[in-house]
Amino acid sequence: MAGTPEEREMEQERFAELRRTSDVALRDRLIEDHLWLARHCARRFSGRGESPDDLNQVANMALVKAVDRFDPTFRVRFATFAVPTIIGELRRHFRDRTWSMRVSRRLKDLHLELKAASEHLSHDLGRAPSVDELADALDCTPEQVLEAFTAGLPSDDEVILVPHSNAGLFAPSVAVAGGPRTLATVFVDAALPAPAGSTPLAPPDFYDFLAGLADQGRLPPWTEWWGAAGRGLFPSGEWQRRVEAKQPRLPLSYFRGTVGAPAGWTQTPSAYLAFGDTYADEIQQARSHGWPIRVLNGGHLHMLHDPQAVARTILELRSELRGTPSR
Repeated sequence: MAGTPEEREMEQERFAELRRTSDVALRDRLIEDHLWLARHCARRFSGRGESPDDLNQVANMALVKAVDRFDPTFRVRFATFAVPTIIGELRRHFRDRTWSMRVSRRLKDLHLELKAASEHLSHDLGRAPSVDELADALDCTPEQVLEAFTAGLPSDDEVILVPHSNAGLFAPSVAVAGGPRTLATVFVDAALPAPAGSTPLAPPDFYDFLAGLADQGRLPPWTEWWGAAGRGLFPSGEWQRRVEAKQPRLPLSYFRGTVGAPAGWTQTPSAYLAFGDTYADEIQQARSHGWPIRVLNGGHLHMLHDPQAVARTILELRSELRGTPSR
């Protein structure tokens, strides 16, 4: 426990050394020296139906995160930084546990049926089925399909959604269905639904363009929609072949549909990463919502060209949303 000014200064110096060197032994010593802080926080949640061992385990894991994230240039004591982190993890543990206990038997059964239906449809269609196709097969709504999917996620995992392209239209509904486990959404060169109401899967002009590509009501794989410009999105011919091998031929009628979004979804923790200015309108929309924004120069599939830079930027945005420094 760093009590005197000299002890606090020594503590800051040790954390500064850890940031410089990433010394594993020093990291372990700092964690061990502050286990008392984790136990102190865990005791605040005793008497709520969880065993002391489970609470201490959650608090200890949160302490490890705090040690890894703490930057002595914050000019605050480690304990001042760590306590909110540990308390937050303990509260999240109880929220997740409560949510997990309330998942209905029907959703759990539907999750099992969902896996079987997905495998069956994938075999028949030669591609992954859409949410609407799964809903038809299971005689339920698309919303229930999403709920069933998220019901099968481990309840103790934190979820950061990273939708790309048109997947962005569905992300707000998935985030809400995920409950308290879904911490944030980082949209990556993605379409955004309207702040309220429904959003068409294809605006009228784009739908007319797609209609000109359709053959007997079915579209070619999207990698063929743009001709030579589409081939330029890939870093190599091998990458293009790998992606094309997994592309479905969607029915044109799919793009006549609309996507709804939960009320107030723009106020949930979100950020936007753009590759160039293809999604200029979405960048402006994200800015109007007050989200953190990053722009990397590149095409729509820039994550294939520079995966490390894209991953690093996503982590930076996640950390900015959580108010912690990225590592």
